[in-house]
Order: sequence, then C-alpha cells, then structure tokens
Amino acid sequence: MIKRLITIIVTIALSTAMINGKHYRIFTHIFDVETGERLFGSTLQLTNMANGELMGNAVDHNTANEWNPDPGCQLNFFVNPSDSIPMQLTIKRDGYKDKVYDLTFNKDFPDYIDIDNKKTWIIRKDCEEDLDKLIKLQEVTVVATKVKMVMHGDTIVYDASAFKLTEGSMLDALVEQLPGVRLDNNGRMTINGEFISSLLVDGKEFFKGDSNVALRNLPSYTVKNVNVYQRDEHFERFGVSEHSPNELPWVMDVRLKPQYHKGFLGNVEIGYGTDNRYLGRFFGLEYTYRGRVAAYGAINNINNETAFQGGGSWGGDRVLTGLRRIIKAGVDCSWEKRWDVNWSDCQLRLKLNLNAIYTNSDVDIQNHQSSEEFLPNGSNYISRKSASLGKDNRVNCIGYIALDIPVKINGKSDIFEIQGHPSFNFSKGRTIDHNHSARFERKPDESKVGGATDSIFGSDGIEYGNHFGVIYRNSFDATGNNKHISAGDWELSFRPWWLNTSHFYTNGLMIDWSYDKWNNSDVATRTVEYSNPAVNNIFMETSTSNASTNWHLNLNTRQIWEFDKSKGPQATITLKEGWRHDYKQGIRNVYEITDPFETMVDAIHNAINSYYSRETVNREYIMLAHYNDIAFSDNSGMELNVSATGGINQNHLIYQRAEINADMTKIRADVNPDLKLKFHDVRHYGEHNYFYTLRANLNMTHPELVDLIDYTDNLNPLMVYQGNPKLKTTYTFNSSAQFEFKNRKRNHYVRSAVGFTKYFNRKGQRLDYDSNTGVSTYKPINVDGAYLINGGINFTLPCDRDNRWYISSESNVNYRHTPDWISVTGGLSELSTVHNIAVSQNVALTWNASSNYKFDLSIDGRYNNVRSQNEWFSTLNVGSIATKLKVRMNLPWKIDCNTEFTFKQRMGYGEKALDTSEYIWNLSATRAFDKGRWVVRVDAFDILGQIDNISTQINSLGRTETWTNSLHRYVMLSLSYRFSIMPRNAKTNLL
Repeated sequence: MIKRLITIIVTIALSTAMINGKHYRIFTHIFDVETGERLFGSTLQLTNMANGELMGNAVDHNTANEWNPDPGCQLNFFVNPSDSIPMQLTIKRDGYKDKVYDLTFNKDFPDYIDIDNKKTWIIRKDCEEDLDKLIKLQEVTVVATKVKMVMHGDTIVYDASAFKLTEGSMLDALVEQLPGVRLDNNGRMTINGEFISSLLVDGKEFFKGDSNVALRNLPSYTVKNVNVYQRDEHFERFGVSEHSPNELPWVMDVRLKPQYHKGFLGNVEIGYGTDNRYLGRFFGLEYTYRGRVAAYGAINNINNETAFQGGGSWGGDRVLTGLRRIIKAGVDCSWEKRWDVNWSDCQLRLKLNLNAIYTNSDVDIQNHQSSEEFLPNGSNYISRKSASLGKDNRVNCIGYIALDIPVKINGKSDIFEIQGHPSFNFSKGRTIDHNHSARFERKPDESKVGGATDSIFGSDGIEYGNHFGVIYRNSFDATGNNKHISAGDWELSFRPWWLNTSHFYTNGLMIDWSYDKWNNSDVATRTVEYSNPAVNNIFMETSTSNASTNWHLNLNTRQIWEFDKSKGPQATITLKEGWRHDYKQGIRNVYEITDPFETMVDAIHNAINSYYSRETVNREYIMLAHYNDIAFSDNSGMELNVSATGGINQNHLIYQRAEINADMTKIRADVNPDLKLKFHDVRHYGEHNYFYTLRANLNMTHPELVDLIDYTDNLNPLMVYQGNPKLKTTYTFNSSAQFEFKNRKRNHYVRSAVGFTKYFNRKGQRLDYDSNTGVSTYKPINVDGAYLINGGINFTLPCDRDNRWYISSESNVNYRHTPDWISVTGGLSELSTVHNIAVSQNVALTWNASSNYKFDLSIDGRYNNVRSQNEWFSTLNVGSIATKLKVRMNLPWKIDCNTEFTFKQRMGYGEKALDTSEYIWNLSATRAFDKGRWVVRVDAFDILGQIDNISTQINSLGRTETWTNSLHRYVMLSLSYRFSIMPRNAKTNLL
C-alpha cells in the first residue's frame, strides 16, 4: 500500500513538473557587510524581465533545525526554459541598498544555484563606502595567513584549512587547536566559558550519546569548517522554543567538505602494549544521495569509553576510575526522501534516523574512604575499603521519524507535520561487592591510603582498635543482579501550520509517553563486631528483591502571539497548556535468614523474616504556563522576559510496610515566576558588543509523599532512614546579574556574573547518633537559614595581532551557608551551621610558536575553607594546585609528537596519605605513511606511575576523602589504516 502511494505521488509530481516546467532553487545567506551580522528577514525576489511577472520571493529565516541546519533564503519556482529567459534577482532589506543580479535562464542552467557562495553582502543606505571594497575587507587575510576564526552573527566559524595538522590527524587534533575551546579536568568541553552540549556532523546528531566517535574517527582532512552556535532542539521538534534566546544550549557542528558528502570513509586500528594492554577498533561512514550510514566497533582494556556522559560532562579518551574491559558497537543511519506534488508548492518529505549502541563491560572498582562525621561531643572517624566487580550489557536505541505532508489552505501552500522520537534501552548486569569499614572515636593513623582499614582488620587489629577507640568493625558482602527495560521519549507532535498567521502560530498537539521497568535482587551477608561487650554483635543474611514500574503520558499545546514592532515594542505572548499522568509502583521484599542451615525456600515462607514494602503513586498534573517577551526599540537595545509556570498537582500514594498501611492523596498548587531584563548597549554595536542581564525567579519544590510517611528503614542496621510527616514545601529564590563583552573582529570575550540563592524551608537532614552502638539515624527536616553566594569572571582573548598567543582565564568564588541538626544520645539537638568558601582559578596560555610547535600551559588552583561557630568543629583549610604543560611538535622525519606533563599537589588534609604530590607524564608519537593512509602510533601513559585518583566531599554533616583505583602505566604500539572511496562522478556543490 505504501509503495503504491509513493508511486502515485511521484508520478503526479513528475507529470506536473513536465507541464509547468523545470523546478529551480536559488539559495543564499544575507549579511551586513560592515558588521558581519546575519540579516534575518531580508527578502529574495525574482522577476521575469520579458513580461514583468513576479516568479517568486523568499525570506531569510532564523529557523535552524535538524532537518535544515543551515537555514537561509531559498526561492523555489518553475519555468520552461525552452528559450533564453532574462531574469532579475533582487535582494531587499529595509534601510539597505537593493542588490541586483541579472540572470539568463536556458535549458543548460543548473537547477540549484548558490548565490555568492551562499554568502551575500549588502550595505546600508547611509554608508558612503564602496560595497566591493568592503567585501574584500571582510575576506582579507591577516599577515598572509588564513583567518582561523570569524563571527557570523552569533555563530563562531573556524576554518579547518587554517590549522596546521600532521598527516593522519583526526578531528580531535583539530578541535584541540580551536581558539577559545577548552577541555577541562572534569571532561567538560567549553567555548568561551559556555558548555558545549553536543557535537553534530553536518548539522545532524552523530551517534547521539557517544559523541567522541566523531572526534576519534573522522579524518581532519575531510572537515571544511567547525561551527559553534546555539541550538534550540525543542524548536526543531515542536516548532516553538522551550528556552529564552540567551539560554539556548551550545553545540559544535562539524561541516564536511562537499566532496565527502558522497562515498565511503573508514579506518581500522589495532594495538598492543605492556601489562597485556590492547585495543582494536573499526569505523565506517558512507554518504549516499539520500542520507548516510555509519558503523563502529571497539574493544580495549585501557578504560577507553569515548562516550558522552550526559548532564554537562564529556568523557575523554580514558575513564580514570577503576579498571575496565570494554566492547562497544554502534550504527547510525540517516535517510531522507522528498517528492514534488501537484497540489502544493511544498514537497512531501519523509525523514528517518536510527542510532543504536551496544556496550559490554567488565569493571573492577576499588575504593578507600576516610570520613569525618561532625558531632557535638567530638568527631567520629570512619574508614572504609570496598571492592566491586561488575559485568554489564547495555543496548541503547534512539529513533526519529518525520513526515511533511503538503497541504493547500485557502489557496496557500503549507505543511502538515508529524514527528516521532522513539527510543529503547535495555541493560542487564551482575555485581559482586566486598566492603569493610570501622568507626573510631579518635582519628586513626593513615600513613598510606587504606592503612586504617588494613590495620583494624589485620593481625594486630585489636591493639590498633584500642589505641584509636574503635567502636565497631563492619563486614558486608553482596552479590546482585539487575535488569532495566525502558521505552522512553515516544513523542508524537502535530503542527497545523494552516492555523498560523503572521502574528499567531501554534505547535498543535504534542503527545509523549514512556515506560520503565527495573528488577534488582541481591543476597548479602553483614557482620558487625562491637568493641563494647555490653553491645550485642550483629549477624545478618538477607535476600532482597526490588521491582519497579513507571510510565507517564503527557499532552500539551502552545500558542504564540507576536505584535508588530512598527506599532510599538516587539512583543511576544506565549501560552502553554498541558496535562500529565504519571504512574509508579515499587515493591521490595527482604528476607532475613536467621538460621544458617535453613534453606532459602523455607526462609522465604517464614513470614516473621519477611520485610515487605509496596509503594504505588498516581500523579495527575494540569499545567498552565505564560511567557511575555518584549523587545523595546532598537535605540534602547532592551529586552524584558516575564514568565510564570503553574499548575495543580494531585498525588495519590498507597504505601504498605509492616504495620503501615497508608493511603494518602494531596492536591497542591505550583507557581514559579521568572523575570529577566537584558540590555544591549547599541552605542557600540558592531565591533564591540556589551550585554547586561538581570534575572530573578522563585521555585517551589514539594516533598515526595513517601517522605511524609512515618516509616523506618533499617535494612542497613548502622544507617537508619526515617520519614517525616511534618515536612513542608521548599521555596528557592534565585537572583543573578551578568555582564558580557564581545569584540567580534579581535575575538575578545569577557563575561562576569554574580548570583544569590536563598532557601526557605530547605530540605535538610537531621542526624541522630547513638554513641553506644555507632548507629546513625537520618531524618529529612525543614531548616531555614541556608543561602548561597557565587561570583565569577572568565575571558578569552588573543595577545598579539598574529593570533599566536591566546590567554583564557576562569575565576569562581562560592560561599555556601548550610545549617543541619545533629544530636547524640543523651544530649540535646544542636544546629550545625557550616560556612563553606570555595575558590577556584584556572589560567591557560597557548602559544602557536610556529606551524611545527604549539605550547599550552595551564594552572588550576582550588581552595576550600570550611568553618563553623560550634566549639567542637575544627576549621578545615584544604586546597590543590595542578600545573600542566602540553607540547605538540612536528619533528624531523614527519613525526608528530605530543607530550603532557602535570604536577599536582594537595594540601591541608592533615594525613600523609592525602597530602600528596604527584608527577604525571604522558607521551605519544605518531608517524603517517602513504599520504596518511597508514599511521603508526606509540602511546606512553603515566610514565612515572604516580597517578593518584582522590576526590573530596564536604557538607554540614561531615567530610569524605575517596581514593579510587585507576589505570596503571603502560606503553602501547598501534597501527591504523585509514581510507576513503569516492565515486567517480563525485562533484562539489555549485558555487
């Protein structure tokens, strides 16, 4: 049926084209020649000079989306070029001089024309300069070298050909050299301080969720430009924005050269090194006329995840936490088909995307923790040692389907659009955990990491425990299995464009639903031995099973009204209505085996040993949102954004646990206002741009109904958790002020910001500690008095005319005031207020000494001051500093050498195992042969063997330092083969 329908549509389209003539398209982008600003709203008009007939017109729209990542001004028209037909193409813009092109159409004229290489410059009417002269100035080179970076509106464009790269280099080598781009110690990729949320290839997602596939596998010689801009994915899906213009996420869009839009690219690599380290991987990418297909596979035991971690974090080449053996495979497909139809000027279009990734991993993670718990009568100290072995299999699939159906309403051609975003995820794993911990009254001696735990469980454990006042020793072993299935983000949207006018439009109806199911089970053994003979030791064997099912259905629609700026300020009013239903059910069974000789079946049937809990939540939510966006006159450069989201939330909870059998329903209202004022100093518009922004908002957070149940969870007898029926709604007030400066010609960027956050009824934790048993009981409570103050400034700028020197800096100061309640058995509760000051400074200096040498020097310093007014609290002053030098050298014999030397020092912890210094040296050397097809590479990782993976957490209840095992040093030799197969008739786009 579908094939017949497509055949009919194509036949009608072909017959119509034969009758009406040949279908032509004219395309360009329109810019201000003085400022380089993109002039959205400019028009393209084509006139038949033989008879004066208007053949068509088009507008340069600002509507970038996944289907059309490079939007511009596209004019479609039909003409029968049997004879030469004189045409006049005119570009118009209010306040600018018309630009006119004289064209002659004949049977040999191409059906797709890019005007001025897709970039047309026009000039203001009051400018006396010559247009051709200004165009040459826009394209002039600096000091006989290519301009590496230019600004087109708010898009940063890097010219890949301006960077010196060795043969065989991949995309990652190019990205590392881009001015303003920084990959910090936490794996976050930023551009001028802005986080880059995703990496695209030719404007489309490429292995979404595993973005480093492109970085490590696309040859740098295939890249034409790298564009960095803000992208509104919600607009692409539903036709309306979910963000204000200044909050859109930033993306990096890699544009391939036109000749590589057809053909096949591939590479294969194998490597082997010391300590039995190995890697193998392959990658293939084929571009077809209607789309692309890519596949990759990898296996290694060098912790090479090459995955995007999500939540604002890029994973680098290696994950330093634990030891991992990883097998990955993925496929990415994109296909698009268009048909001309006879009933509309628009085209019927079908687009399909599929991305699937399979991951198999074996993980070995070992932790040593040293914790201090702040208590009124003196701190307690906890030492932990854990080992976890895990096996995991995951399948992640993300799809996209879009159908544009041309319609004609009241004689006007338009599109009825349907979109869907299905996804499927499956994971199954098994873990084996071994844990040992001990609690001390006095700080134990830890001259090496894990020394306290090793000593207390060693042959001299009793003597060691008596010396430092051990309270208990805890051993816990568990074996677990888990399974997760989800079908999420099944979204279906209808966009009835025929309802839209020049001042009103709607996204119609958007429907999405998702389904999640978890199953977890484990068998565990716990032994707690007390030093006090008056306290009974604990021995537990338990079997636990958890099952959870969640699903939701969401419907919403949105309407937008725009008011003409000629009648006053440019104003936009948006209304959004929605309804959502959530269902959640969780069941947990815990069986305690008191008799070691009793079978599991008998224990399960023993009702006395069963701890059963069941939680069912039904949530209905009716939402109404209102947004006002006002742009005042061009003379003021001021924008005002006022929004308020609210709704009525009905939650129904059924909770069963032991003697508790609760049935609770609550109807609660939400109101979240947001106010933002932005001022653009237009007095210096063009080369210099100054932006000032003020913002304030209020958020409401209701407690989960299960937290309002008076329950006690003592599955872990040393850490007990309780509910609190008196828990209240938390209100959070946020305010901020920001200043931005951009110099487009000199590529200077400065941003500074200050913020203040105040919490009312903040949800905190009350800690009740039993000094006899060492049991900590945690209960959520509302605590007033918490607030946060933060400030920061960052900048990026070149230091010389040749752009050989670049400096960037990022400075942040945070002050956190967080109170919590603490009590000890036999004493009164005390309010523990901790003042936490955190200061960080990162300075990076880049020197492109020549085409063969590049130096990057960075210094990252961090300092924490933690104090309290409580007499029993000891002030903490801890800090770290890391100095890193990276050198890239093109040595004789075409050897590309990259080396990185880092010195790290931690101070202020008061323990030899934590106050450490380490020297880290990595080195790689690459040599390409046969025009970059064959590449030999030598990697030396952690040559000095001093990587020490330590992290710190501090809050009002205590502090914890964690050491985690990491990859050992090794040397590896690898060989890769890179190739491309281009069709014989491959041609570049018409320019």
